[in-house]
Amino acid sequence: GGLIIEGEEDNPIKMVALEKDKGWKGLYVYNDQKQKVSSNISSLLISDIKETNVGLLSLTGGLTFYNSDLVVDNLTILNSNAEDGMNIVNSLVDINGLKISQTKSDGLDCDFCSGNIEEVFLNDIGGDGLDFSGSNIHGKVKMASNVKDKVISIGEESEVNFEVENVKNSYLLAAIKDGSSSKIKLSNIETNGNIIMSYVKKDFYKKRTKAEISYSQKKENLDLKRFITTEDADLFVNNIKINPSILDIKALYDSGPMRKEK
Repeated sequence: GGLIIEGEEDNPIKMVALEKDKGWKGLYVYNDQKQKVSSNISSLLISDIKETNVGLLSLTGGLTFYNSDLVVDNLTILNSNAEDGMNIVNSLVDINGLKISQTKSDGLDCDFCSGNIEEVFLNDIGGDGLDFSGSNIHGKVKMASNVKDKVISIGEESEVNFEVENVKNSYLLAAIKDGSSSKIKLSNIETNGNIIMSYVKKDFYKKRTKAEISYSQKKENLDLKRFITTEDADLFVNNIKINPSILDIKALYDSGPMRKEK
């Protein structure tokens, strides 16, 4: 079925743990019909969530939507101890106003989704801010701060086009990989590592990985060395093709900020 939550901007619905330190298992919305059922969320604040492991049911998201088309107007996720603060699978999404803060790992994970995700604010994210696999998404990040890994991760033959502005104290703006295609517009970006990386991590994806970056930085201040690509991917920055580098992909994920916990 679907979920309807009707809060108001100045009086949001709040879903919180009875005991903050213990957390709670969040929400799981699952539709098993061929015809997708819509879920609509207006002005919801959800906090203190963790993953669900009950019998055969194992969910990585604190807030999970599976095969349920989703319309969101103003959603705030705080203090997530799940692998993904929010996980959306096989759904059409229309999200306007998403704030994610204080997550143990990733903020939002979208698998096999399509649609729009606008007005995104990310803060204190322990992994990736937004993670897309096999998805077709357009959107805009208004602000991202203290993102440990990538502000946006784009993989598994996704087509993702975003505007991103006001990024600070985060490791990497975006990784485009594994047959994905992306166009990203950047302004006011400060990262601790590189800005953009494009490469192939899983070589069974045969489409060419391609990223086109439009950066508002003045030409004389544009450091192209912070845009990295390998030979099996194409990266363009302000219409300049970046020369490929040799990159140890395994080492990239075995140590440092992009290391994935076992």
